Amino acid sequence: MNLPDNIKEQHQNDIPRSFLGFKPLGQTKTENDEPDRYEAFNLAQDGLMGTAPLQSLPPPLYNHLPLITSYVKHCQEIVAILNIVLAKQLNLPEDTFTSLQSPTKLSGTVLRLLKSYAGPEAADLRTSLIHHTDFGTITLLANTVGGLQILRRGESPLDESAWAWARPQPGCLIVNMGDAMTRWTGGILHSSMHRVTHAPGSQRLVDKYSIAYLARPSRNASMKRLLNTHEASGDKGDDNLTAWEWEVKKAMLMARANPSPQTKDAKV
Repeated sequence: MNLPDNIKEQHQNDIPRSFLGFKPLGQTKTENDEPDRYEAFNLAQDGLMGTAPLQSLPPPLYNHLPLITSYVKHCQEIVAILNIVLAKQLNLPEDTFTSLQSPTKLSGTVLRLLKSYAGPEAADLRTSLIHHTDFGTITLLANTVGGLQILRRGESPLDESAWAWARPQPGCLIVNMGDAMTRWTGGILHSSMHRVTHAPGSQRLVDKYSIAYLARPSRNASMKRLLNTHEASGDKGDDNLTAWEWEVKKAMLMARANPSPQTKDAKV
């Protein structure tokens, strides 16, 4: 994340054609229409697993591909365990979720490297990454510096008292459900709204580095509801869509509506 700008520009993302590669500082806006305060690099699982060509990578990533690939495989194992446990708890066949997000099939799953900038000045004490829900199934987040906050369910993101800190714990990952899980389970599994703000206390004086494994369904996986709930009873329109079609539809609706950052509709 500290490579020279000219190197980062060679590997910059090409939104909306591709979200892979570097996301530069200030590319998106916060709830106050100010530039964000984080950089990121999206590395596609497909390229690491050989199901698609490997994307263009800067030297530090290319030189450490065995380590990165090993990390992704460990994340896949953790996600598989979580999927089996969740399926059993929901009285579904234990392979229900694992079969819909196989790491050997094409998907939008990425390993995201993030850097949120330190906040030594009073003007820096604001949101780094706007509130959003994750687009996929399960997110595994590794970090050591604070700044992540979760919105209490049913509360307004404009209410500062409604945000709870998610304190990093040594040796632990932060696990978050995504929108696809909410879709499949009719809202039983909830994709929580979260944001990244300035770190508390003296932690705000250092840059915050994080690694997020964002699992998504296989491209051809069905988005049909697996559980019929009261919350899902009136929403059958997407039952015949594949995961790829569902993701494209959601992205297009977001782009067309151009929702205000103050809404609850942001997705990452």
